[in-house]
Amino acid sequence: MSSEQLFSLQGKTALISGASSGLGEHFARVMASAGATVVVAARRFDKLTELVKEIEAEGGSAHALEMDVTLPESVNQAFEKLDGMIGNLDILVNNAGLSSTPTKFLDMEEDMWGYLLDVNLKGAWRVGRQAGLRMKNQGFGAIINTASMYSHCTGIMKTDYNIRCVFRDGKWGDLEVSTEQTIPLHIGATCLHYGQQSFEGLKAYTGADGRIRIFRHEENAKRMIGSARGILMAEVPESIFMEAVEKAVLMNKRFVPPYGTGATLYIRPLLIGSGAQVGVRPAEEYTFLVFVMPVGPYFKSGFKPVNMMVCRDHDRAAPQGTGHLKVGGNYAASMSSLAYAQQQGYASTMYLDAKEKKYIDECGPANFFGIKDNTYVTPKSQSILPSITNKSLQALAKSMGMKVEERPVLLEELNEFEEAGACGTAAVITPVHKVVDPETGTTYSFGDASTPGPVTSKLYETLTGIQNGDIEDTFGWTKILD
Repeated sequence: MSSEQLFSLQGKTALISGASSGLGEHFARVMASAGATVVVAARRFDKLTELVKEIEAEGGSAHALEMDVTLPESVNQAFEKLDGMIGNLDILVNNAGLSSTPTKFLDMEEDMWGYLLDVNLKGAWRVGRQAGLRMKNQGFGAIINTASMYSHCTGIMKTDYNIRCVFRDGKWGDLEVSTEQTIPLHIGATCLHYGQQSFEGLKAYTGADGRIRIFRHEENAKRMIGSARGILMAEVPESIFMEAVEKAVLMNKRFVPPYGTGATLYIRPLLIGSGAQVGVRPAEEYTFLVFVMPVGPYFKSGFKPVNMMVCRDHDRAAPQGTGHLKVGGNYAASMSSLAYAQQQGYASTMYLDAKEKKYIDECGPANFFGIKDNTYVTPKSQSILPSITNKSLQALAKSMGMKVEERPVLLEELNEFEEAGACGTAAVITPVHKVVDPETGTTYSFGDASTPGPVTSKLYETLTGIQNGDIEDTFGWTKILD
């Protein structure tokens, strides 16, 4: 078989191990769309059956194969089943699947890393050996070895550089490049005692053209200025913010995940009161810094609706408080209720307004939106953080011929929505299937449990297409870094 024949996927059969991970799933979808019959294998058979259904719904050919690569007997049995399932095996994508390991990299001791690598690499060897024996007997075949090391932003990953700048003696200094992962901080710093702290979150993307894009970072700069103004911190000028973000990305560009993986480079700007002050007063010194880390695709098993729980016994923020600012205290206030909702089997919480408990506030750390009568509706409240993603979705909705309403939204109005979702930087859009109110026993449902609504899907595909460079950016939202 020539190399030209081998890499034409039409009519070929491919086995993808570790197919429940983001990278393994991506290989399966791409190869199926190119005409290959794919056999997706992993320990989590429930995820595989869902993936097979989705591939077949898109016109592809796929089979599911349960296989735990850490168990030799499981691998042997899986290949025996594979022999009866297909004829020749043309291609193996041998995905070591390290994305299934814990994501708090710095918390793991060396012996734990050694164990995880040993387990995964031995598993990859077992799969590769079985496939290799069959390909040797056939006289042809190809093995692609991969390792899914991107995981979503639930921990920390060290990169090469971070960017820093200090406000001292009434003015901002020059940007500094650092390789250190810690900062020297006085024990009396106001960020530790009085919550003088604000942060932002945004992403950098690799397009099909190989160029790196940043999405609307000038809006993040403006929002951080508003947060600083709200809690009396020194405001970071837009020019310093944007230069620091771009510099952090370019200096760590080797960590920007490749196009098509669903992974991105997460960017975290942070502003803290670093000056010592015992007494409730603003600091005289502030530190601004930007660090980055690669993160995997948010939806590891596909873009699917989730269920949320109405939270009545916790408030995320109070009217005329700091809910409209991106400060750490708002997130600390939400942790216990989010943890409780997740323990009950829900993806997140839906907060109501703190004053009357009548109006929808936020969905966990994200904004809410609903679709009805060709109208995009999103709550308006002084307690809600103005989401850059929500702002972008509103512009897209208008461009699609929809009306946009930003206004107070009663909880009971959920009955009127055809579709619903939560939006923010991490997921872009999280489609919502059900909102359950445990106190009243009421359940609000939108569409089915497996498929987002058509408007939600179009908004998601359009916005992510612009971010990745697949769709022309007629809004001027992205900046390409050269």
